[in-house]
Amino acid sequence: MNQVLDAAYARWRDAPLPPGTARDELDELHADLATVDLWVADMVIPYVESGTRFPLKVDIAAGIRRIQKGIRELRESLDGDDAALLEEYAAYVRLLDAVFDAYQRDLSVDQS
Repeated sequence: MNQVLDAAYARWRDAPLPPGTARDELDELHADLATVDLWVADMVIPYVESGTRFPLKVDIAAGIRRIQKGIRELRESLDGDDAALLEEYAAYVRLLDAVFDAYQRDLSVDQS
């Protein structure tokens, strides 16, 4: 395992999943964020903790891109606390993207 994956993993594991909200469009985005967080956890934690690899059964990268797109679409229409919460979602999805990308890179080096 490499230092990039270790660092991304530590940042992600130290960050709490942002809270949900009663605002529908934000709460739907939060549900997607929680789902992708679970997908990443199912793949990355066993690999980092014990070297265990599982076949990828869902398109995690597409899930991350879907959340990023939802954030871009909502950014212009929100203000105040909702805008601040959206930025928490954006920061968290960046952590997911970084740890999943580092995981995939580590796997590709490990398999060569």
